Amino acid sequence: HLGQKFPQQKFQTNTQNFLDKTMPKEEETNRPSKRLSIEPEGWRGSQLDSDSESSDEESPPPKRTSRLSLTRLSVTKSASTRKSVGSGALKRVSGVSMRVSGASENGQRMSIATAPTVVKDGFWERLSRRIARIPRIFLLTTIVVSTILSIIGFTVGGFEAGVDNAGWQSRGTDIANKQTQLLLVHRHKEDLFTEGRPKWVDLISNVQPGWQTESLGDDGTDDNISRRLTAYEEEESQWHLESSHRELQAATLGLDQAQLGQRLIAGLPNCNIAWYANVTDLLYEEHLWPIWKTESPSTTLLSPNMLRDICVAEENTQRVLEANNFCFGCDEGCLPPYSPVLFARIVVENGFSMTCQQLSEGWETYQAATENSWAQCTKDLKLVYDANGFTMPTSCPPGFTAALVEENFDSNKFMTYTSSIFATNADPKVMYDFVEQFDQGVEEVLYGAYDTQYEGFNKIFTDSVVGRDMMLACASAFITAIAILVHTKSPFITGIGLLQIILSFPLSFFVYTLIGGLEFFPFLNFIGVFVVFALGADDIFVAVDKWKNARIENPDADTETIAAIACPDAAGAMFLTTITTAIAFFGTAICPVAPIKMFAIFCGLLIMFDYLMCCMLVFPALCIYDTKLMEGRSNRCNALSCGARKREDDEEEEEEGKMSLIHRILFGYYNILHKLRWPLLALSLIGFGLSAWGATTLKLPTSAEVRLVGEDAVQFEQNFLWRDNLLQSSLDKSGGSTILVGFGIEPADTGDHNNPKKWSQLVLDPTFDAAPEASQRYLESFCPEMFAEEFASVPWEDYECPINRFATWLQTESAKASPDAGYAFKCGGASGIPVPEANFDACLIEWAAQNEEYDVLSLDGKVKIIMMDVGIRIRFDSPFDDLENEYNTINTWMTTKSASAPATANKVIFSSQTFWWFDTNRQMLTTATGSASIALATAAIVIFLSSYSFALTFFATFTIGYVLTSVTSTLVAMGWTLGFLESICFAILIGVSVDFVIHFCHAYAHAPGDVDRHERTQQALIRMGPSILAAGLTTVAAAIIMLFTVINFFQKFALILFMTIIQATVGSFIVFLTLTDCVGPSNPTYLADLIKAKLGFGGPQGDSDDDSSSPKKHRDGTDLTTDS
Repeated sequence: HLGQKFPQQKFQTNTQNFLDKTMPKEEETNRPSKRLSIEPEGWRGSQLDSDSESSDEESPPPKRTSRLSLTRLSVTKSASTRKSVGSGALKRVSGVSMRVSGASENGQRMSIATAPTVVKDGFWERLSRRIARIPRIFLLTTIVVSTILSIIGFTVGGFEAGVDNAGWQSRGTDIANKQTQLLLVHRHKEDLFTEGRPKWVDLISNVQPGWQTESLGDDGTDDNISRRLTAYEEEESQWHLESSHRELQAATLGLDQAQLGQRLIAGLPNCNIAWYANVTDLLYEEHLWPIWKTESPSTTLLSPNMLRDICVAEENTQRVLEANNFCFGCDEGCLPPYSPVLFARIVVENGFSMTCQQLSEGWETYQAATENSWAQCTKDLKLVYDANGFTMPTSCPPGFTAALVEENFDSNKFMTYTSSIFATNADPKVMYDFVEQFDQGVEEVLYGAYDTQYEGFNKIFTDSVVGRDMMLACASAFITAIAILVHTKSPFITGIGLLQIILSFPLSFFVYTLIGGLEFFPFLNFIGVFVVFALGADDIFVAVDKWKNARIENPDADTETIAAIACPDAAGAMFLTTITTAIAFFGTAICPVAPIKMFAIFCGLLIMFDYLMCCMLVFPALCIYDTKLMEGRSNRCNALSCGARKREDDEEEEEEGKMSLIHRILFGYYNILHKLRWPLLALSLIGFGLSAWGATTLKLPTSAEVRLVGEDAVQFEQNFLWRDNLLQSSLDKSGGSTILVGFGIEPADTGDHNNPKKWSQLVLDPTFDAAPEASQRYLESFCPEMFAEEFASVPWEDYECPINRFATWLQTESAKASPDAGYAFKCGGASGIPVPEANFDACLIEWAAQNEEYDVLSLDGKVKIIMMDVGIRIRFDSPFDDLENEYNTINTWMTTKSASAPATANKVIFSSQTFWWFDTNRQMLTTATGSASIALATAAIVIFLSSYSFALTFFATFTIGYVLTSVTSTLVAMGWTLGFLESICFAILIGVSVDFVIHFCHAYAHAPGDVDRHERTQQALIRMGPSILAAGLTTVAAAIIMLFTVINFFQKFALILFMTIIQATVGSFIVFLTLTDCVGPSNPTYLADLIKAKLGFGGPQGDSDDDSSSPKKHRDGTDLTTDS
């Protein structure tokens, strides 16, 4: 192409004139240069002897030739003056090897090698040329079509910017399928019992609507209530005047219960003191309940001074409550809060008439006796406590409940935490506006954290800060936009880049809903916007830098040629990171929890459409931008670019001595890395080993509780966490929970597992038949044998399984002289189990109808389902290991028991909300490890297919493994466990950990043939380093903004994004580059080519066939450095 444009001799003359100004002097070229060193007055290149350097262009090239050496081999130097090549164009020769050089701070000369560019004529190159010819049409068409698809997607797909946050349970697993059927029956058993066949047909034939408008407990009530078991009976703490007297040890307080009651009545005349005796109301209704904590590790809360400070704080808060009518209990004013202060006023004579200071002085003589009494009571209470009922230990003084002391008070007699329960009856939403007026104690002495029993304030606060945190998240996106503008120096390119990121959301939604058919769009999906902002900026940086590099190497080429060079190269580099990142997100879709699965799918789509939009919007925008620059129209800050166009003199000066700051920094960095490469390699290996070990110590949480706000964020969260230290919370947890056991149903979930709004059909066990004698005897013995096991207990006092109550009824009726008519007509005179098989179903149905026994369900005169409740030792917030052990214990017993059961009753199933929650958390762990494996395997496959290098594949996979393990071990050191929110964040970690190293890997393998490993490493760093650093700094800046959010998920999302980018940068710039600089392949594809040759698919190409060995030539022998 150039040979046709210019006469051959003139072309060579101009070429030599240009190179004379950029190449070293003759004496420099005759001096051997040490490979990869930066010598004074020297230049960077491969080591060549003086003979090869002085040879002309016809001389055969050496077998090992660096890209930089091509210039010295193909052109002889001359001292002519450079002439203008064309009007309005840069005065360089397109396609000629050149160097942008400069001086470092110590005077050393540095250079960036730019090799002759051979433009291919493949499909992508031709497509790029077409885009460059009509960039405006292509750009506008893409915008219009994308906008239309976006509108269709939002309209037809029914997009709503709401918070759809249901579905946070596993689906499709064994435990989930069991709980689905048991809960389906449990919720509809009354309708099945009363409505009969129509309801059965509905449940069996139709998928039922979702169960989650709010989380339900095992009894179908609000989960908040189910989670806080009412373990105490009123008799446990009744200590007012009418309660039964208990003898107290004389050494305890010197008062009997009657005296205590008299003092309470005398101190609170015209007040309803019965509230203090109603433990259900006191401890389990929604009252204002501050938790107090001593700020001094040496001062117990029962000390006189601390008691005085609590007293003052209570009085100040009580005045606020009374002024706003938030409390109750007395004709005038309100009952004082139940707390150690109230106990002290009762114990101390005339305590109710004392000021706080006087009370503290009088309390001093009772402190030691009270501490001894409470410590013994705490110890005894732990021993005798039973959720199904118990007698309060005699060591517990009247007026004591477990809400006054912390769990370990019996061992140290030191009180760090205690509580006050105010007699409030106002809605938490009303009281919330006055929280700031409540007295929280004395700074650095006593601190009080306020909330209600069921976190009324915390829920209101969480809802109020979501909008604020979303604004901060949007601010992080703004930071990304600023970074793109700074990097591109073009408002036009920045605007198109942002449009690319923004359009990826509605286009992904279009495919998500209308093509994928996914209806559930959880709130979590909106977090994908911030993920795509981080990764989308990386694509923009790569596209812009690839274009810049192509323009530097081909300064006089037209825009079509630059597009043919840069666009396929950039698209290929971005495709590698896009496909690996997208599959990493798609891999997380193995999670059976709908919101996380949908989040993974939507993020994968976002990544793919961001890549597609980058190719279809940014590339034509770069063509427009480049055309304007080449026409010399960018003389000031305008719509396309900020900064005046350089004059020709400036360009000559830059050619002779200027190099960008970032390249000078990267040159200096490489010099250091090269000198220290072996120590760095050793450190990298050690670091990976330590990180891998640290990552294996990641544990599951000790509690399945999901907290949306951190402890340091607000007093409401402190209230929740501190309350866990009270004996009351400890006893509640030890109370256990209940499971459902069912015969006649099969584990199944026939609904859409991706949509919590579509639940399941009822699936019956066709083999279940309770009528045969063997089945009756097995069912009768089932409950007694189960309750005899250590893991099981009756769920409440006097509970008896339905089949056993039925047996008792049979005995009772058979013994009567005039038995019930239903019994006489339908039970065949049975005096117990077994009932004659022909009569069993009718008899049991009759008994169930008389007693409204909803746990026995029948259809068409046949018993279909029998349900029962069983108490177990653990709760939803028990440690994960305890949950797992308890489930395995019960499951083993059930399996063993079923093995000896008759075929008509051997498919018993059990589950509960507790075990469903356990299964959900277990699936999180499986997802984290599984998706990480998928990400690593995908990255390895993509890297190998793109580089055909086993060594680079291993290096890149090793580096990605380092990023994953180093981030994980760092988070473990910070106290993270693999909880619910953390699992979501790990999905993001896996998705964004692969990008940087793949960019470097692609750049390292870019040069074909046999090129020195050091030069490959250096060129990879110089070519891709600026883009990676820009993307990394942009994402880190955006993550730092989000660290100031309050919601736990946003904080953890920001932290894991921050840590991932930091470690991905360290991994790519240190671990990967050190590996390649030490032991990287000089010919990455050699081994793959050799294997192909052995298999008969071709052979390794020699150096003589390497495109980088020498410039392409026309048939007449002239250089062909570009090919249109």
